[in-house]
Amino acid sequence: MSVDVVEAGRTQWSLTRASNIKPVRRYKTRPDVVETERLYDAKEVLVLLGGISARTLWGLTNAGKIKCVRIGRLIRYAASDVNRFIESSRSS
Repeated sequence: MSVDVVEAGRTQWSLTRASNIKPVRRYKTRPDVVETERLYDAKEVLVLLGGISARTLWGLTNAGKIKCVRIGRLIRYAASDVNRFIESSRSS
């Protein structure tokens, strides 16, 4: 049985039979690794904000005053968003 490899852009297609066509991914270089900033869970944000209640945090989140990141069922807060909220809440 001969196997032919046909190139189409970045994806190569391996043809073993006419009915069995499957993609073969080949990357010349590894994709760049993206560094992300620190994500806090709700308990950590409560401590960072001086011990506010969980209900207050959810209210601020629902009002859009603190942005959150949803990963499936998990809710996380980016460090930059928490710092931005703290800076905007300071009285002059």
